[in-house]
Amino acid sequence: MLTAPVELLRSTGTTTFSGALRSVCGESLNPLVDGDHRQAFRLARNALALALAEPTNPAPRIDLCAAAFLANRSADDDTGRRTTRDPLSGASYALATALHLRYHHVGQGEATAALLPAVVRGLDASNEGLLRRLAEALEVDATGGVDAAAAASAEALSTFYRSIGMPSRLSELGIPRDELPLLVRDAQKNFNANPGERADTLAEAHMRLRAAELAIRDASARFDCGQPCGEAANTAKFLAADAAFFACDHAMQTHGGFGYAREYYVERYWREARLMKIAPVSQEMVCNYIANHVLGLPRSY
Repeated sequence: MLTAPVELLRSTGTTTFSGALRSVCGESLNPLVDGDHRQAFRLARNALALALAEPTNPAPRIDLCAAAFLANRSADDDTGRRTTRDPLSGASYALATALHLRYHHVGQGEATAALLPAVVRGLDASNEGLLRRLAEALEVDATGGVDAAAAASAEALSTFYRSIGMPSRLSELGIPRDELPLLVRDAQKNFNANPGERADTLAEAHMRLRAAELAIRDASARFDCGQPCGEAANTAKFLAADAAFFACDHAMQTHGGFGYAREYYVERYWREARLMKIAPVSQEMVCNYIANHVLGLPRSY
């Protein structure tokens, strides 16, 4: 965002602002993460309009980059995760991404701006806490009841999007009405994993995990009984790391590009499973141990 042309800055900045708004309205179990969410939203809200009005001014662009950094850091640090997936962080994100991917003339920011106010208008009493936090973030009066708070928040959001030159209704994007069901299908398919995943892949993942479990139990029993367990322990580590990564890698492939979406956590499982093939002992060092101490081969390191 530091060097992006104005139109790209408008779309990317809107995505950053909207993501920060979704996050600040959620219930984090970590107060430090909650602080990052709030600061990211404040930075994005205050900097976006100024960055568009003064495209050569680096200060608001830096603030937008800082907001994006805080949002990404909080997503990594929020190990507690939210207990539920609310409409702002679930349905609206899924639909906006499906819209952006299906229609190339619609950016992620434009899709989000067109959908989010409508999602807010549809919030009801079951989302009372979410609405209260949303109204507070947007600085609107939420004392008139749930429906009034939803309407006021949606209008404030629409007004903000219009003020920075973004659409605030789906009809402004030129999407044929009869194609709307396709968006729902795309969102359901991509954000609930691909139902076409082959059964044999799942079966193989299950067998790998089962083999790793048995190896771990064998190594643990040998250790508890005071028996030599170097071979068993190294074998268990190797099989467990391999089984975990196999399952996570296929989950990533099944989700496609959406496997990288932080909201669905596949990317986190993939990263953490991949780490186990490197630390605390790499797969190569395990093989070196087995080759040298079990098979009697010369040291290779």
